[in-house]
Amino acid sequence: MQTQDLYQYRVVLSYDAETGQVIAEVPALDIVDYGADASEALSSVQVMIAFHLECLLLEGVEVPSEEGKEEGLNLQIWLPVEQP
Repeated sequence: MQTQDLYQYRVVLSYDAETGQVIAEVPALDIVDYGADASEALSSVQVMIAFHLECLLLEGVEVPSEEGKEEGLNLQIWLPVEQP
């Protein structure tokens, strides 16, 4: 059975008046994505977070953790843990 680790990151949403897009930023990972609305922006950034974390794990790089538990919107990502 494969286990999973849970990662949680704060997401900051903003609106870009010039493009009409909603911006979703994950400061702890320095990741930004966008969508037509908040739901689409969150969905896009969640996929991006999972891909980024999987790449870090494959490269053997330590996955950053969110420092502190700030209030606000947080996304949780479950990733498989590779067994040695």
